[in-house]
Amino acid sequence: MDFDLLKVLDKITKNYIVFTDSFQTIFQKVKKIIELELILTTLSLYHYEPDNKYVKQLLKHKAIEILAERTVKIPDDFHFQSTDEFLKIAKRIFIGIENMVSSLPPEETLLASRLKNEEYERAKNIATYYINNQELSEATFLYIDFTGLRTIPEPKEAIISQYYKIVKQSAQNTNGIRLYGGKDGDDAFSFLFNDIEQAIQCAKLIKMEFVNNLFLSSTGDIKFGICAKKFSDDKNENEILQCWGLAKDCCEYKRPSFSKKGNLLVSQETIDYLINSNSQIVECFKKIENDALLNVNNSLIYKFLGIEPIK
Repeated sequence: MDFDLLKVLDKITKNYIVFTDSFQTIFQKVKKIIELELILTTLSLYHYEPDNKYVKQLLKHKAIEILAERTVKIPDDFHFQSTDEFLKIAKRIFIGIENMVSSLPPEETLLASRLKNEEYERAKNIATYYINNQELSEATFLYIDFTGLRTIPEPKEAIISQYYKIVKQSAQNTNGIRLYGGKDGDDAFSFLFNDIEQAIQCAKLIKMEFVNNLFLSSTGDIKFGICAKKFSDDKNENEILQCWGLAKDCCEYKRPSFSKKGNLLVSQETIDYLINSNSQIVECFKKIENDALLNVNNSLIYKFLGIEPIK
């Protein structure tokens, strides 16, 4: 028995800059839980297999003081008079550990959200690099979301697997660059295309495959948001992120006046892009009356007539 895990935590504490004070608080709680678990384990080993090395470990890590903070008193020499006495103390320590674990926030706010943030950062870097490396003067972002996935009972692996396969294959067939999605059960995807026609074709292929798959179409629907933009000469990161963000806003758009799921939506910015490009595709979009995105520009929003929700 050793305390290597505590040594690792000590190194993390010294070298790792946490993002928030709340995370630091949680980190210290986890460290105390591990300390108590190690003390309980070492006490058990010493009680059933007495060896001086366990005494040295308990003294080194101040087991008596740590337990006293939790109003648990143990013999100074760590020698219990009976197994019943030891088990009574061990139970108190164990209950304390259980209570501390229960007080921790759920996993989503710790690991899953951190990993998701890392994926978004990676996606941003890919988009910025690709647009600049290919010297694109314009590009289109496609954001995809599987509505209804969260209401499907576990296990969801079979459904998610088929959904991922359809999206990835359709994007590959239309030369889409995957920015985000397709892992860890996430129901959202982001792709980058050289032009808007490729993005629309990708969405149509996905929708067609989705509808034809009775297993998937009976569980929910799939919706899309697109944003196309002509960039300035320097193609700065803010322009790129704004375009991607508009695609996401369009995909996730939901208001009382427009509650249908399963459409492909764009904002006024994309319509303006199509008009300025003299694209005939603009005729395939219809304005959603009396509503707009809740963004700085209060952008009007349009739906693509070639993709409809599953009835």
